[in-house]
Amino acid sequence: MQLRTRKKQRLSIDGFVDEAGPGDYRLCWCQGSRRPCSTPEDFNFDVGKLNIASAQYVWPLCTFEETVFRSWRDWQTFDDCCCNYDEAGAVGCKDEASYTYQLCSASLSAPMTLTGRGEARSPQRK
Repeated sequence: MQLRTRKKQRLSIDGFVDEAGPGDYRLCWCQGSRRPCSTPEDFNFDVGKLNIASAQYVWPLCTFEETVFRSWRDWQTFDDCCCNYDEAGAVGCKDEASYTYQLCSASLSAPMTLTGRGEARSPQRK
């Protein structure tokens, strides 16, 4: 599959990303059994729109930004968790042996609730 914009930027979806950044793209498909899929013209079946957005929280890049801690949020990723702790002024993920690093490294697939002291609690399993 290949994505194209008006600026002729391309992104191949087979593990290799080339020249694509955040933005709106058209997703086009090529039937490899009928043609080589080596030129943009081969990708002539329009699948639909695709929006690629920049990540909001990237660890440790967020440590270089001046941010104000506003509140604990529901974390979506490891980076989001580490950045939230950094905003709160905690050593957090800078120390891989810390409680925070272990917490953020744990699977975030189970919903967690935050106490007023910034401690996360997983729901009780039955």
